[in-house]
Amino acid sequence: MVVIMSDDLVEKIYESAFIPELWPDVLDTLSEMSASSGGALLASGERHPPRWAASQTVAPALRAFASSDAWKYNKRPQRWLAANHAGFIRDVDLFTADELRGDRMRAELQTHGLGWQLGTVIPMPSGEVVVFSLERRFDDGPHDQSLKEIIDPFRPHLARAGLLAARLGLERARTAVTTLEAIGLPAAVLSASGRVIASNGLLDGVQILLPASHGELAVAEPAVNELLKEAISAAAGFAVSRSIPIGMDETRSASVIHILPISGAVHDIFSGAAVIVVVTAVSASNMVPSPDVLMGLFDLTPSEARLAIALTAGRSVKDASEDSGVTVKTSQTYLERIFAKTGTHQQSQLVALLKSAGPFREVVRPASTDEEGQ
Repeated sequence: MVVIMSDDLVEKIYESAFIPELWPDVLDTLSEMSASSGGALLASGERHPPRWAASQTVAPALRAFASSDAWKYNKRPQRWLAANHAGFIRDVDLFTADELRGDRMRAELQTHGLGWQLGTVIPMPSGEVVVFSLERRFDDGPHDQSLKEIIDPFRPHLARAGLLAARLGLERARTAVTTLEAIGLPAAVLSASGRVIASNGLLDGVQILLPASHGELAVAEPAVNELLKEAISAAAGFAVSRSIPIGMDETRSASVIHILPISGAVHDIFSGAAVIVVVTAVSASNMVPSPDVLMGLFDLTPSEARLAIALTAGRSVKDASEDSGVTVKTSQTYLERIFAKTGTHQQSQLVALLKSAGPFREVVRPASTDEEGQ
């Protein structure tokens, strides 16, 4: 690889703030300049696995690190912050030899042939920290102290590019919720820790979601609130979407809270935007949703979805059981599971909820034997 001249590298650093896919090239160049095997860029918080970009040579190590629980025990960002040094620092200058031998991050790197780091930490407005690290093969020994002098001049540019990317990410989040407001959907963009980064005006009128401590969202019902927290955590950490139905009562109509991951760890690596929450209202309708919609929206099994559709179409539990060739007892078991998954308690509530789960299709009730004979 041809080493880019300093001015070209600075230009590419700032370009990466707008086109994050360029970060691996920047990390490759810094790695070559510092006699490293590769570089990594991580956006880390306390509650969720880091998002990252890396040189191809060290990407397997970063992938294993982020997908295991090793990130929970990584003490390096805290040590870098405590050092209060506006530049790169070697791991051997932060840890004693005994500490390095017992360091879980070090052990994780060694499984991939690595083991020495030259890194720096930059705090972000989102509350996360961004880590730039240059990795060296374990057999090659630690970085020479003189290599810091080559890399340090780029640290201010890396920091400014990170802050710029964070601001751009915030603007993307605001644009997203504003767009959803234009089509009538209350929404908010959250960080990986559940803190609201941006929300639209429609969300203020939603009685279900309430402001909570640390800038988070909450639901007044404890059981549902626990589901919400779990769903946000899952979406942020593992890109899993979830829909949580909220039953109607005397003060509100039924609705569904959708928790969706903001995919693409690289393009959102600085912004801290990890999850988007959208609320859709539920209203009665003469239509019923398709099985695929119910299975995806409420995590229903195929058998549960078929029963839910039959009930929504006006069939009784007994008739639905006969249509499906199962016993009434089995259908009752399915129904209890459906109630639990949809947050309803009565068949009428279930029908009202499902009739607006869309997209919809007409369901024609099969004629009974008596009807056919008339």
